Amino acid sequence: MKSLLRFGLVTLAAFCLCSCFGAYSKHYRPEGEQETELFAKARRDVYPNDVRENLKAFDGQLLLWTGIVQSVGPTEDGKHLRMKVEHHYWDWIEDHSIQPEIAFLSPRGEGLFACDYRPNSKVEPDEVARVGDMAIVYGMPKELTASGMILMACPFYKTLRRELYATDIFSYGRDFSDLKVLRVPGVDD
Repeated sequence: MKSLLRFGLVTLAAFCLCSCFGAYSKHYRPEGEQETELFAKARRDVYPNDVRENLKAFDGQLLLWTGIVQSVGPTEDGKHLRMKVEHHYWDWIEDHSIQPEIAFLSPRGEGLFACDYRPNSKVEPDEVARVGDMAIVYGMPKELTASGMILMACPFYKTLRRELYATDIFSYGRDFSDLKVLRVPGVDD
């Protein structure tokens, strides 16, 4: 009887350890009340090239895009800081396993977009975002520059440090039909 009880306890402990510390994937979940509210309203089915083709069709619509911060610096008039982001496709799945990266962005995307940030006080650009970080951006398209960059009014964004995402795991486009495995995380490192 003691050995059966001991076996049951060991099995239960192993199950709990695997459940708590094992590999798993989950859908991205917004953090905090503001992001949760915006996430429920934002469209993830509209991409930068859709906006470039017809800016007016998306006027006033809240879009949710991901990418990598390319630069943060003052606008020409000096009144704002502009965060430029290179769009990258993301499947909105967080992968938790032996690798440090949790977001596997595609190396592909649909070009540059930018958000202007008007600080209440003097803020250094790296306090807004760091170059190379992943950006999750909620924005409304406002303007298309001559170079094709989309300027957005962005009520909210957040960034993930460089070590929390990878662009060399999967390559895919909008519909994932052309998904290619580039390397196996944690194995090919």
